[in-house]
Amino acid sequence: MTYSDELKVCWYTPQRTATRTTHILLEALGFTGLGAHFFNFPSTKSDYYLVSNIRNPYSRMVSLFTLDSIHKNNYNLDFEKWCEYALSDDKFDQAFQLRYERKILSLDKKFDKFIKVERLSDDLKTLSFIDFSNPKIQDIWQRNILNNGYTHEFKNIKNDVRTNWFDFYTEELADLVYNNLKEQFDLFDYERTSWKNGTS
Repeated sequence: MTYSDELKVCWYTPQRTATRTTHILLEALGFTGLGAHFFNFPSTKSDYYLVSNIRNPYSRMVSLFTLDSIHKNNYNLDFEKWCEYALSDDKFDQAFQLRYERKILSLDKKFDKFIKVERLSDDLKTLSFIDFSNPKIQDIWQRNILNNGYTHEFKNIKNDVRTNWFDFYTEELADLVYNNLKEQFDLFDYERTSWKNGTS
C-alpha cells in the first residue's frame, strides 16, 4: 500500500486496477511505497484517509486473462476454461489478488474512497488533496490519466469477434463470474448485468 505522511493518505492499488497510471500521479504527490500491489496497512496510520482503486469484476477478469496470457506467452487460451480454473484455484487467487475485496474488508476501518477505473479521471477529481492547478499534475493528467494504458490493454487478445472486454461473455459465463465474486460486485456497487453493454 502506498502512502503519504504529508497528506495523511494511504492508497491501495490491486492488480489490474490502473496501478501504473495511478502511481505516476502518486509519485508526483510525494507518495512512498510505490510499484507494489501489497496490502500492508500500517497500524500507525489508522487515522489516514483510505483510498483504493477498484474495477468492474467482469472487466478485471478479462484483464487478468490478458495478463496470464502474456505470462504464458499464449494468446489462444480458452477464456471460459480459464475462468473456471482461475475462480477455483487458491494459488491463482492469492497470486493475482482475485478476491482483493477481502483484504479491504479485513480492516477495522472502512475505506473513505473507491476510485473506479471505468471513471478514473472523474473519481480522482473528487479528491480534495490533489492540487489540480499544479502544472506538473496538469501534465500528468493530460499524458497519463486521460490517455491511460487501461484503454488499450486488450489489444493482444482482440479479434474480429471480440473487440471489447464484454464480448468475452455469455450469460452462463457471466453468471459463473458473478456467483463467485458476488461480494465484490456488492461492495463496489457494480451491476450484475454490466457485462451486457460494458457499463460500470
